[in-house]
Amino acid sequence: TGTTLDTGVHLTSAYGFADFQPFAARIVPPSSDRAIDNDTDGLADWLDVGITLDVATPGPYTLMTLLTDPSYVVALRGTQTVVLSPGRVTLHQLLPGYPLRIWGISGPYMVTNSVVDALGRLVDFLYIETAAYASSSFEIPPVGLVPPHADAGRDTDGDGLFNELRIEVSVASERTGSYAVRGQLV
Repeated sequence: TGTTLDTGVHLTSAYGFADFQPFAARIVPPSSDRAIDNDTDGLADWLDVGITLDVATPGPYTLMTLLTDPSYVVALRGTQTVVLSPGRVTLHQLLPGYPLRIWGISGPYMVTNSVVDALGRLVDFLYIETAAYASSSFEIPPVGLVPPHADAGRDTDGDGLFNELRIEVSVASERTGSYAVRGQLV
């Protein structure tokens, strides 16, 4: 805190927008969202959020997307880095649909999009609200646990006390692939 010693007013000369350095990139209308069903089973695999950018300075840009529901129970993140040339481009952020199904929370969803440059400086951001999507319209998870499960203690040194706890779980998968099953003893 200090004492103001003097004040004054200065009227600048007239400047036009074109007299200044152009924006590196900025988000411009339109934005879009749509459900994508890759496997044509009637359930959406992805929620595609499209963001349009006007790029003035070529280089790498990172689009970071955060999708939430109004109560902030759901949180999906997407990030992509692309090298862009000057001009208008639409970037599509694909967010997986099955977490929306698991949480059982229907849209509309709130989506915050941020664009940063190669130095990590915020270039622009945009908040949008998606169309209303029913959580049941999204794909079921590709794999899940299916009861019954079993457990048994194992005495490996013959002292009558368990040294290990063996857990057997059953899984059902929609797709062939490698999956990791992790557990935590609580």
